[in-house]
Amino acid sequence: MAKENNRRPDPRRAAMDRTRVRVIAAGRDEQKQKKQQDRLARQEQKMAEKLERQTRAPAPAPAKRSAHNDKKPIAKKEKTGRPAFSAKDTVDKVKGGFQVIVGGRRKKLTRIVAVAAAVLAVVIAVNAMVPISMGEYLQNVLAGIGTGGGFPVAVSSSDANRILSVGSDVALLEDSSFKLYKSNGKLLCDRQHGYANPAMTACSARVLVYDRGSKGLRLENRAKTLFSLEAKGAITTACMAHNGYFGLVTRGSDSVSDVTVYNPKGKEKFVWHSRSRQVTAAALSDNGKYLAVATLHVENGQSVAGITLFNTRKGVVLAEETASGSIPVSLDVKGSRAVALFDDMAMSLTKSGTRTDFSYDGGTLTCFDNRNDSFAVLVLAMYQDTRNSRVVTLNKKAEVIGQSDLPYEAYAVSAKGGSVALLSEQSVLFCNKKGALKKQTALKSDAITLLCKGNRAIVLGAEQMEEIHK
Repeated sequence: MAKENNRRPDPRRAAMDRTRVRVIAAGRDEQKQKKQQDRLARQEQKMAEKLERQTRAPAPAPAKRSAHNDKKPIAKKEKTGRPAFSAKDTVDKVKGGFQVIVGGRRKKLTRIVAVAAAVLAVVIAVNAMVPISMGEYLQNVLAGIGTGGGFPVAVSSSDANRILSVGSDVALLEDSSFKLYKSNGKLLCDRQHGYANPAMTACSARVLVYDRGSKGLRLENRAKTLFSLEAKGAITTACMAHNGYFGLVTRGSDSVSDVTVYNPKGKEKFVWHSRSRQVTAAALSDNGKYLAVATLHVENGQSVAGITLFNTRKGVVLAEETASGSIPVSLDVKGSRAVALFDDMAMSLTKSGTRTDFSYDGGTLTCFDNRNDSFAVLVLAMYQDTRNSRVVTLNKKAEVIGQSDLPYEAYAVSAKGGSVALLSEQSVLFCNKKGALKKQTALKSDAITLLCKGNRAIVLGAEQMEEIHK
């Protein structure tokens, strides 16, 4: 026995025992980790089943609100303190008190639709403000730098009818070219037209240049010549609408006069043949829907002027009136009313046929501006006294807005917004909408006509075009 106790341990056996202990311990750790993973998996499965049951179950009916409590009831939280739905989910309420749970994709799609709707609203608003089209508007903006030093600028035209406002720009028609200037006098374009007897009419974005007594015409804007056309007959006069529609009055082959309305692309939309009356003027409403025509003929040895109002989309006559012994000198459509100026009276005619007249009471019409959207300005020489002028402003119903007597002879007038500018001998007279004189500014050179630009005026002379401020 003593001999066995003194036996030394076998080193190989001791190494095997230590290895066995490590292997056993490692196996126990692996089993413990596996059990923990199984427990976590069961917990996740239970949570998923619970969320599924909550999704399928109908939501409780909303609690009735009392008259003294307008606050919405606060939903109770789950016992676990965790939200019933993930942060990416949204809740849409539907009829019957039910709730539909939708995911993040629906929320993203809703945002995209909202952004698209906002962009569409902006485009519609801009298109409402842009007279022709967005593409042409952008072309005009890009072509709006201009060259030159600005006002004053040298000119070679002495025709008072060859200067027009084109929005904020100024159009000048010379014997051989068409020029367009910015509001500061910088030159935007200078194009040869080649017409023998040029004339023009304009809207806020385009200019129609035509050969009076011939068939040629062309549409111009800041950027380029848009297109050219040849009318069916010799052109006597023309008109334009704010949206780019334009009308031509031509000599007819089987009629005295023909009136044709074109869309902005130059396609015919409306034609009227006047069999027995000479058409002296035409005007379109801003949207091109209404056309007014002034005619003149002789009946029983007396001149008879007529005003006819059309609906160009339906091709029907809406109203017609005559004025015996009067000669039409200007015509415009304000809204759906035709406003005509004669040598001895003014007339307003509605589409329903209601007529309103304004008599000059013996005054002589010396100059006028009937191009404003809401009113017309008349300058009358009372009782052949050319040294004094009566300024009268009429609304579209031919009712007097205001009038005043000025101790000056005026031979040109222009209106813009609520301002009126008159050209007198060596001075520009600035008045308000009621004709009251506000300021008088002296001119440095002779002048022929002017354009009112609100707080300033563009004055055309025989040799230069200059800018006059209030």
